[in-house]
Amino acid sequence: MGIFTRFRDIISSNINAILDKAEDPEKLIKLMIREMEDTLVEIKAACAGAMASSKKVQRQLVSVQDRIQYWEERPSWQLAKAEIIWRVKLWWKSVVMPAVSMDWKASLLSTIF
Repeated sequence: MGIFTRFRDIISSNINAILDKAEDPEKLIKLMIREMEDTLVEIKAACAGAMASSKKVQRQLVSVQDRIQYWEERPSWQLAKAEIIWRVKLWWKSVVMPAVSMDWKASLLSTIF
């Protein structure tokens, strides 16, 4: 067992020595700088996308707030209009219709409604 372990250690050290000779520190630093620049470009693109999304959400928020304000104001005048119509119909049925004779009721209803 000792022979195989020693043989493995020698092979491993030789391979490491070859790799150490092949490595050029200047090339490694240039490679690391290139990778950092690529990462920086990706981060800038992601940041630009996030900023665009933020502006889009802001525009949507303003649009939704405008719609909310519109719908909050709209029912007030519609309810007032509906109440006026309801009161006129009630007045018509309670005051005008009983006062009109039966002959007039049929002709009046056919012309109005």
